[in-house]
Amino acid sequence: MNFSAKLSVVLISFIALKANAETVEEAGEQILRSDISNEEICENIHNRAEGIMQLRQNGAPKEDMLKQVGHNEAFHRIVELAYQFNQYPENAGMRRLTVERFVNSIQESCMKEMEVMRQNIN
Repeated sequence: MNFSAKLSVVLISFIALKANAETVEEAGEQILRSDISNEEICENIHNRAEGIMQLRQNGAPKEDMLKQVGHNEAFHRIVELAYQFNQYPENAGMRRLTVERFVNSIQESCMKEMEVMRQNIN
């Protein structure tokens, strides 16, 4: 599954947590048809991804991170993506750069995917 497809799953899973719906599909459709902006959704995901990557850079074990996110498929995927990046325990500059690159890629992909999903819902 490519990064874009993974992000779609992440977004729909995240959206499902925010709605009172019977299914992930129903929840996703409710949010996509709502007035919640793409920016708001993606900023929330950006902030959570930033926290996950900062913990990863600070040496949090992947297994602990996965336990912390519980059964939330969206954040499981973000943790998995974060652990594909190198850790820089001795280089603060590289840690900051890695966090920045990670969250920027998540945000950029999120915005693109939200646009596609909103077009497909109409």
